[in-house]
Amino acid sequence: MSPDRGAPGDEPHRGERFFGEGATTRQRRYAGRPATVAIARTTERHRDAESIAALTRRALDLLGGVTAFVRRGQRVLIKPNCTGYFLADEGITTDPRLVAALVRFCFEAGASEVTVGESSGMAETSKVLATTGMAATARAAGARVVAFDECESREVDVPGGRAIRRLALPVPLLEADVIINACKGKTHHMDPVSGAIKNWVGAIPLTLRMQHHDLHTFAEYVDIMSVTRPALHVCDALIVGEGDGPLANTPRWCGCVLASTDPAALDVTLCQLFSLDPDEHRFAAEAAERGLGTNDPASITVTGAALEEARVEVRRPRRGWDYYPFNVIVGSGVTYAGTLGHWKSIADAFLRDGTWVKVMATRGVPTFLIGDAEDPDFERHVAQGPYFVIDDSAGARYRLDPRVHVIPGHPALHNMLPALLRGLGLSAPGKLTQHAQVWTRLIESRLLYVPPAETMKATARVGLALAGLVTFGVAAARALRAWRRGV
Repeated sequence: MSPDRGAPGDEPHRGERFFGEGATTRQRRYAGRPATVAIARTTERHRDAESIAALTRRALDLLGGVTAFVRRGQRVLIKPNCTGYFLADEGITTDPRLVAALVRFCFEAGASEVTVGESSGMAETSKVLATTGMAATARAAGARVVAFDECESREVDVPGGRAIRRLALPVPLLEADVIINACKGKTHHMDPVSGAIKNWVGAIPLTLRMQHHDLHTFAEYVDIMSVTRPALHVCDALIVGEGDGPLANTPRWCGCVLASTDPAALDVTLCQLFSLDPDEHRFAAEAAERGLGTNDPASITVTGAALEEARVEVRRPRRGWDYYPFNVIVGSGVTYAGTLGHWKSIADAFLRDGTWVKVMATRGVPTFLIGDAEDPDFERHVAQGPYFVIDDSAGARYRLDPRVHVIPGHPALHNMLPALLRGLGLSAPGKLTQHAQVWTRLIESRLLYVPPAETMKATARVGLALAGLVTFGVAAARALRAWRRGV
């Protein structure tokens, strides 16, 4: 592991702390081997399992078909993007019907076993997989579904690792003969797009992932992909996410499925599809420099749908923090890939769902001091509403003040959300809201993605369980009455 992870002052470029400076630095192009990216496109807004499967097959056929990647008897692992309790139609997670199509294609090619595995960006991956419809849809297609957080892990060496020399990876990922990366196309505040390479953030359990969201994020996840290299990358760009990604995207129609053996080339093409500058994509540049692909558009052949016809204009994530309706003070010692970016993802999600309006109506205007910064209006801000001091690099005079809410860590990551909810007085309401959203999306995903037969089976199982409880209750009541008569 890289020492002194995210320590104050160790940023190679000070501008990395600010979206719009380090995040939009033009990256060097690395030609590498010529790459092909297939695009299958539809203008038909109506989507069902059959039409999505046909579109996905068309993209794979442009690369030689699934049999070019999967042989008889092989074990396949498919890794989707299920970053949280969001549906594919919200532009945030992979469409379960696309993953189910891949599962069926692999079995058609003779795969002995197909596993769908993921580690969500939220605490309970199993619940996320159920809520998004991924678990039920994948199982209906014949796949085994696993949450990497609940799997056994095994330590492996990372030969040539730039930031990581050794780490523990989920056993299903290590034991697969073929890995397929089924990513989601959406905008992201760290890079122009989240696509093939960024999806590998979910290749390790959440607890371990929090050790790798820092200054060296780009190198670390390319290190991980280098030892669990997917044979195929398939991108769900049917309904893409635009705006304040990765958790506050809004859906936008695009109607495409992309496929490639080259993750960097796919991400570069996704940038072009979104009308964004591929030379700003740091993950693609890191992967290309390390020999995992090419980020040079001149070395990439796009086949299938013409890029000019398929291209859409997406909204970029907003830059900086002057658009928030509360006080944000950012200083040195924090990185955008670590504390600052993690806070911004949550802040954007709260902005999207109206949480900040509720907070300001009941608690006043909050202030967030992030990193080593000075607040000349500290006393006024403390009086106005909840005051948060985030990251260990913040000055001691702020961190030790009993009137503030301190979120420790360097970087401050896994404890950020619960600490924010506590400080804003939203712990109980937040849990109730989350439960309501989970149940709503669970029902919606059943209606949108899960095959009716699978839903009927699940309903029947619930019915049988309830019937069993009723039968047991009746029997117990009768036994109690008989016992009382005997007494």
